[in-house]
Amino acid sequence: MFFKFIKLNIFVVLAKLFSKIDFSISNMKKIILAIMLSVALLYSGLTVDAMTESEYLSSVAQINQKIAELTLQLTTIRDQYAADEAWCHTFNNNLKAGDKDTDTSAEITFLQIALAKEGFLIKGDTQGVFDKGTTSAVVSFQNKYASEILTPFRLKRGNGYVGNFTRGKLNALYGCSVTPTCTPNWSCTDWSACSNGSQNRTCSDLNNCGSVTGKPATTQTCIISNQPSLTLTSPNGGETWKIGETHDVTWQANEVDLVYPIWYGYNSSGSVMNSYPLYSINNGTAVGISAKLGKISWTIPSAMAVNSSLANSKISISSAVVGGVSDASDNYFSISTSSVTCTPNWSCTDWSACSNGSQNRTCSDLNNCGSVTGKPATTQTCAGSPKITLFTLKAVDGTERRTWPYISPLYSLTVPYNTAATISWTSSGATSCTASGDWSGSKATSGSESTGVIALSASEIEKTNIIKKFYKLTCTNSTTGEAVSSSTIQVVSIQPNIYLRANDTPTTITVPYNTPVTLSWGAGPSRATNGQLFYPTSCNLGLKGYGGSSVAFSGSKSIGNVTSNATYSLGCIYPNDWIDAPSCNPGERCCTRQLSTNLDVGNGSGVKVEGDNIVNCLEGVNSTNGQYTVGKSINIDIVVAKPTINIVADNSNVAYNGAVKLTWTSSGATSCTASGDWSGDKTGSGSEVISALKPTPKSYKNYTITCKNPSGQTSATATVHVNNP
Repeated sequence: MFFKFIKLNIFVVLAKLFSKIDFSISNMKKIILAIMLSVALLYSGLTVDAMTESEYLSSVAQINQKIAELTLQLTTIRDQYAADEAWCHTFNNNLKAGDKDTDTSAEITFLQIALAKEGFLIKGDTQGVFDKGTTSAVVSFQNKYASEILTPFRLKRGNGYVGNFTRGKLNALYGCSVTPTCTPNWSCTDWSACSNGSQNRTCSDLNNCGSVTGKPATTQTCIISNQPSLTLTSPNGGETWKIGETHDVTWQANEVDLVYPIWYGYNSSGSVMNSYPLYSINNGTAVGISAKLGKISWTIPSAMAVNSSLANSKISISSAVVGGVSDASDNYFSISTSSVTCTPNWSCTDWSACSNGSQNRTCSDLNNCGSVTGKPATTQTCAGSPKITLFTLKAVDGTERRTWPYISPLYSLTVPYNTAATISWTSSGATSCTASGDWSGSKATSGSESTGVIALSASEIEKTNIIKKFYKLTCTNSTTGEAVSSSTIQVVSIQPNIYLRANDTPTTITVPYNTPVTLSWGAGPSRATNGQLFYPTSCNLGLKGYGGSSVAFSGSKSIGNVTSNATYSLGCIYPNDWIDAPSCNPGERCCTRQLSTNLDVGNGSGVKVEGDNIVNCLEGVNSTNGQYTVGKSINIDIVVAKPTINIVADNSNVAYNGAVKLTWTSSGATSCTASGDWSGDKTGSGSEVISALKPTPKSYKNYTITCKNPSGQTSATATVHVNNP
């Protein structure tokens, strides 16, 4: 019974072997030869019943070896056939399960051939019939090219239907109009474990060329052994590597877990002179490399350049640091130092916290030059974090604002107009301080400094009447960072400010006749002598002398197209007093600021002016029952420009009895009149031909045109010389 079981197993193995043969291979002579070899091998043991058990097992081992060799031969035959066979077909119709070849079409057979060329077996299907075996092969084909066939439809697995995308890929691979320009890029899995004297692996073309050109073998014979072994395959002698280059050190291992490769340099006598481990060492312990990897990438360090034995190099690999199985390069290879330079590229961590007056950091060379050239310091002394212990702004009246370190609200100090403030500061743990904002430059780590007189410019008075100055101090040391403190000073003008502009111009503006003008205005606060701010209660805007109308404290409005000169006035009322109250009786108007004193402020003893006549005053104060209000006004003049006119003659030297054409243009004119050697009313722009010119009573003719508008008139003349007959 045992021997019958062995014989049955032999038949099973042979059946499996022939099931792997692609039915599309038509070279039957080679297949028949393979079958004959198999049968001869099988029946060479017809006297099996007479064998002992040990003899039978030995025979089985020989049969397994022959089967492995036969498998390799059949695979080679199939691959050679597929590579040599020139075949193409363009698929123009969708195909599905249940379809069959017809008398006029062999589409299913062509599909089965293409699938077989892709390595997919058609199991159980009759040639030319689209059944389960063909469906399964189509699904495998779709899965293989999922990114082109399935992904566009968000499918994860093939469905066996040969539609547009599946046909497109088939035609890209085998269409008769396709000229193959694809070079296969084979990638193979590791060999399987040795079984029945054979090892297998899968090799796939990463370029999906659909060709088996150059395809590596996928089956090989093997001998089962439980003995550990190591074989170094590269470098194996004769190579020339350079310092700084990266190369693969490769090996084959059996029954080995870890490997320890080492470079050795030999002298001319064959004695070891130098060594360099390719594995890492952690706290004095060697860290092996997984033998299953089969290789490591080694960048040859520049530190090896000092060795004199580079020309005679070998790599040794072993399964243990001491002892174990091992192998080495069969012959010397060389490592060259020519044209190799290495410049360290240092990268350092941040400094550690300051501890006991010291800080540390780690610096490593990213280029692994093995040199300390240019290595930054890794230890330094430190003095702790800097601090600004005091930052003060003080006005001339003693008012003070302080900003403490790391608390930075913008404390504001208001100082009188046209005065200065003093900045004072102290710090600790700082080696330098820098000012920014409205002061600048390097500062001592402690000190004081005047801001200088802070005054408003004319434009600042006109626009806001308030300005702000920002003072910031930053103190640092070289190790632990910086400290920042800041404060602001607000400066307010002591006089009320209002402004009025025409087309954004603060002074008299001249505009062309009948052009638009926009007025813009604003009224800011005034400041009393006690520092209190007062804002206007009302403002009026209009033509001077006509009262105007109430407007907001700021805004803009169009007054339309201007055709005559005009003066507009803005007047605003401020409550209470903005200077010391003048000595005025109820009902009287007092001059608080004379025009001749310009920006000086009166002290209440200014010149009294009867009635409303305050033409000699810049501002006036009304007194009613002892309550004072300040009135301030501002005017702006809008001047309409005179017309512009230009006239030219097309010929300044005209023949006797000839003609001349006059052309003129004007702007801003309401009427134009001709004079001189022509006459009459004319349009603002035009042309006119004057004929039959004769030099009587004079040879020069003057053609003058005068244009007018409400602001005045402008003339222009063209002169023409008329020749004698």
